[in-house]
Amino acid sequence: MRILPLTDEVKTEIDEALTNLNSPLQLGESKLISYNTAIKYQQENVTTLPYQALKAVLTDILERLEIENPVYADILRGRFWEGLSPNDMIVKERPKRWAEKTFYNYQRKAKNEFYFLFWQREQSLRQSAQLNSLVNSEEARENIKNKSNLSRRLIFNSLWAYMFLVVFAFAVAALFFIVSNNKTKPSEQILVPTSTSVTLTPITSDITSTPVNQNTFCGETEQIPLDFGIPRFVRSQGISNFNIENTPGILSNAVRALAIDQTGLWIGYFNSDKSLLGNIGHYDKKSFAICGISNIVEAQNINTIAISPSGKIWVGTEKNGVLLFDGQKWNRYTTLDGLPSDEIFALTVDSQDNLWVGTWEGVAKFDGVNWSVPYQVQNDTIYNNHISSIEFDSQQNIWIGHIRDGVSEYRQVDSKWIYYTTLTENGLAGDQIRDIMIRPKSEGQLESVWFATADGGISRFEQGNWTTYRTEDGLPSNDVSALTLDRYNRIWAATAKGVAYFDDKIWKIYHTLPATTIAIGSRCTDASCLFDEDHVWTGTLEMGLTHSRIPLPDPVLKVMSICFVTSQRERICPSYSFDDSLPVPVVTAVYPSPLKSDDTLRFEITVSPEGTYELREDRGDFMSNMDDNDFNLFGAWPVIGVKGAIETGQPYTFTDYDNPFMAPSLPEGIQEKQFISTWRMWMHTRYVGPVIQLVFTVKK
Repeated sequence: MRILPLTDEVKTEIDEALTNLNSPLQLGESKLISYNTAIKYQQENVTTLPYQALKAVLTDILERLEIENPVYADILRGRFWEGLSPNDMIVKERPKRWAEKTFYNYQRKAKNEFYFLFWQREQSLRQSAQLNSLVNSEEARENIKNKSNLSRRLIFNSLWAYMFLVVFAFAVAALFFIVSNNKTKPSEQILVPTSTSVTLTPITSDITSTPVNQNTFCGETEQIPLDFGIPRFVRSQGISNFNIENTPGILSNAVRALAIDQTGLWIGYFNSDKSLLGNIGHYDKKSFAICGISNIVEAQNINTIAISPSGKIWVGTEKNGVLLFDGQKWNRYTTLDGLPSDEIFALTVDSQDNLWVGTWEGVAKFDGVNWSVPYQVQNDTIYNNHISSIEFDSQQNIWIGHIRDGVSEYRQVDSKWIYYTTLTENGLAGDQIRDIMIRPKSEGQLESVWFATADGGISRFEQGNWTTYRTEDGLPSNDVSALTLDRYNRIWAATAKGVAYFDDKIWKIYHTLPATTIAIGSRCTDASCLFDEDHVWTGTLEMGLTHSRIPLPDPVLKVMSICFVTSQRERICPSYSFDDSLPVPVVTAVYPSPLKSDDTLRFEITVSPEGTYELREDRGDFMSNMDDNDFNLFGAWPVIGVKGAIETGQPYTFTDYDNPFMAPSLPEGIQEKQFISTWRMWMHTRYVGPVIQLVFTVKK
């Protein structure tokens, strides 16, 4: 009898059997059932079904391996017999305290040894005359076939019985739900789909796509018009804020992902209170839509959103694979389609419209037809399988960030993988990578790669040199979750204590809310584009969405004079100081004489637009107090609007005749105290010009 060599095909069959070891139906379909080892076991144990025989054979080989190499056996027992993931094994330090790459190397060796032992036994049996006679016996083959069919029928019958019970239970629950809903007050039925909503159907494992209702944009279950009469401006931050308290249509105050296309803003939520509707939203300047994805996927937290050059919307979920909206329908891709894991942390679309996916188990690629897994620790490419980000630079080098183990780079020039960690000389600021951004070459700037870390701030890699930025350099926090670039080539960073931007000189604070993501509009060639490159949105952990236009790089506004007018109509215009050493210049004017409690004092601030800028009433420009504590208003109105249109170089004076400052009363025991009221110009939905501090003293 001819003895076949141990081929890759046989190894694959063994791998599949190990993977399906605890799944009788799938194990019962294994080709290994027709191998001599399984046939012999069945002949000797006539009451066993084929899948049971195969599992017994594999277990027997594991026990043989345990005698020869306990370390190898423990790896395979944990992974396949006990169903532990590689990460579970590493955390449990089983069998030893190893790095992830070391674990996968030993797992590969353990599998090879297992293949050898299995094939050694198979060869031995093929040489056995007794087994040859059994194999050549038509009666024996027919018995085996009948048992296999019986096994399959038993399993299928069990599954049908189980499914019948599930369907019956679901029907009872649905009937109860309908009866209960009929007793609900109309005001409590706000989340029930209207006639323009998609129909919500029970989720089943074999549904992977659903078309959207033609009367909706993204299959939304709700589309809630924005009430523009509700105040959302946060004076101290210089932003508009949209959250569940002030904006119906916001699903959660925890926003994890944002992306902008021609149609508007796509929003990925975390911990939604309306999670049954799905955690994807869309805003088009008129209304907030709650996209209907619940037909194809259980409610999941959203980790990332990417938009392809062809306009496809890709969504990475926490535990349920990748979603795709092509404008007509939602699709879902999971491990059943070829992903190595359903836990998705990064999505990148390359110039050929290929999708690259960072998962918990390596990097996947989708070319529009086929899925592949080009980079895993198992194939000696990347350093760690837990992927947080993927980017390509102009030389087509591949930069891959790991959730907690630094960066892997594939260098095209010599086809080598390079690894960077905090242990690299003058290397990364931290090993917990959260985002990677390529800043392209521009006038006066070389191409550079930027890394956001959760444990060390930001690193910049430029022509082999590393630079680190931390809180001491001006970052709000060293826990950085996202990076992006604006039209002025400034780096933006979302951190646990706010958002900042960097102009290659200093970091400037944009806001101080704990942030997760940033989206800046792209250059629009279509007049229908809703958010161009002048708009910036951020997602926060606790306060939903923020919006403004990006800060302008030049002065924009000049302070001409600051005067105070007393209740006796005495007008005093003191000299003021100008401090430009801070990220935002500060102008300070001090009223020279002490006031008594309840004295009134009106201010007049005269400014003039510079460059090509102007102030305009028709777009809502105003001067705003910057203190969220209304006490520091001292009776003044929080905003003072512009009247008319103020052109470049033209002076304009802000004052409030009806609401002057009123000097506050001093606490008991305090004879004299200084007070400060802070103001700034809000122009075209952004703060511009210097911060203006008005200072006065109250004395008993």
